[in-house]
Amino acid sequence: MVVLESRRCISGSADGRPTSVLPDNTLEQDRSLAFQPRFAPAAEISFCTIAGHNVLFNKTDQTLFEINDIAAYIWCAVADGLGYEAILHELASQGLTPETAKAYIETAFQQWTSLGFMKAVAEPVADIHSDKAGLHQDIHVAGTSIRIRYATSLAPIVAPIFEHLEIRGLAPDAVLDVVEREGQIDLLRNGRWLFSCAHEEIATILKGQLLDEVLEGATYELALHAASLLRSDRMLLVCGRPGAGKTTLTLALIEAGFGFAGDDLALLNAQGHVTGVPFAPAVKAGAWKLVGAYRPDIRDFPIFRRPDRRRVRYPAPRGLVPALAYPVGWIVLLDRRPDAAAALTPVDPVSAMRWMLQEAYTQSRQLTTAGLEAIGRAIDHGRYYRLTYSRLEDAVDLLERTCR
Repeated sequence: MVVLESRRCISGSADGRPTSVLPDNTLEQDRSLAFQPRFAPAAEISFCTIAGHNVLFNKTDQTLFEINDIAAYIWCAVADGLGYEAILHELASQGLTPETAKAYIETAFQQWTSLGFMKAVAEPVADIHSDKAGLHQDIHVAGTSIRIRYATSLAPIVAPIFEHLEIRGLAPDAVLDVVEREGQIDLLRNGRWLFSCAHEEIATILKGQLLDEVLEGATYELALHAASLLRSDRMLLVCGRPGAGKTTLTLALIEAGFGFAGDDLALLNAQGHVTGVPFAPAVKAGAWKLVGAYRPDIRDFPIFRRPDRRRVRYPAPRGLVPALAYPVGWIVLLDRRPDAAAALTPVDPVSAMRWMLQEAYTQSRQLTTAGLEAIGRAIDHGRYYRLTYSRLEDAVDLLERTCR
């Protein structure tokens, strides 16, 4: 793929339009993103749009280079201080596959740096900030201990999101530094710079890194993309594609008396039992009004932004259950439809297994025989349904009557 050639940037497709959709949320994350260098436009290069054409102007030799819309977005995003991961999310939200988005970004960076249009920014190192660290948190989740040190004025609004995970006196497996520097936030792990983000993105970036720490440090056979709720000492797993209403249903079930084990990640062990990972749920702006009907305090929580620019709030979890491994009682796939009556339709075990595997993650990046057997044990002891619904209240009522 060529991004800049003969003073013109061209896209990989004939019309420059995206060709496929990347899921909004997935457990399979490219961990190499965390170690991409930061870039900044060179001072002598300016960007402008002339009669619908995107142009880079080199003040030094007075040359013009035309770039297409995707390259223009990448340039402007870098100029705004967005990092590699945030730009990748943005391109994915426009419809590019992960591979295509990475190719655009990496090719753009390579060509622009070789031409001197863009320069790599030196990585921050921990010791230049060590005397600035103030508040710190020691948290423990899924057998992994992490210390978070804050050298930022944002600490009072970010730290409460992880307050329910605090445990004092444990030796941390990793130390994360959240550092305010030159109008941005730097995140470092054990003294090594990971990435930078805007102030309003820090909560989602930090939560994502903690998720990575769990995925790499915990003991499990499979990590499942599912909400986990406890009822009668058995686990209800709620699966659903992004936008299916998993978080809103989870919060409504908690208010109805279900125990909260996790909103987005559940760890399956070799015995087929599940331990939830109880990070605070991320409630998107479009659901604030709906959630406010049973969590009026949603309005009291600060607003943050995800890398895909969606606004979110993190309400403090209620109904937390002990972080133990529980047998699976029910597996439910959400199928929300306008004007649909609430109904639970039993499905066959193979379909249930496919749901659980769709966005499952393993530390080896491959499904092992042990992992397959673990899912089989979970399936053997549970019941599995497709939940069709429109009204949240009807779905809650149906699950209350079913999960006994």
